[in-house]
Amino acid sequence: MTTRGRTLLALALTALAASSAADAVTGGPPLESLYGAYEVIGRGAGEHGELYRGWVRLAIEGGQIEMDRCIDGRHTTGLGREVLRGADELRAIEFRYDQRDVATVASCIVTSDFDNLPRFSCYVTPGNAPAIAVPGIETYFPIVWPVALDYFDCR
Repeated sequence: MTTRGRTLLALALTALAASSAADAVTGGPPLESLYGAYEVIGRGAGEHGELYRGWVRLAIEGGQIEMDRCIDGRHTTGLGREVLRGADELRAIEFRYDQRDVATVASCIVTSDFDNLPRFSCYVTPGNAPAIAVPGIETYFPIVWPVALDYFDCR
């Protein structure tokens, strides 16, 4: 291979690596497509984490995700943002909120369900113990309209 051929190959590989890194940040659905309401099921962190259910509504404002959350009749709010997670630096959404008066962090991967709607799969940890041995888990399922008007009454 000639020097020119090596140079072109090196440039092509550099461009491919840069494009793969950019895809890791921007890959997946745009933030605006996450707007909406979701049914939530989860299990708390720890060996004997409690099961829970409720709903979450997400709104996008200025590149930040605002969360309105009702779990087992308790209403809270939180914020989310895009982050890179894992050795492969995959795009994830990180939410921060209080759950039962404990600062909580949920790191979520967003995929599509069978109807091409967003679905979240999350690891949930206390904010002060991100390396907990048994993290909690949550899944957000999109709510398809219509729903009863009192569905979002958090009691």
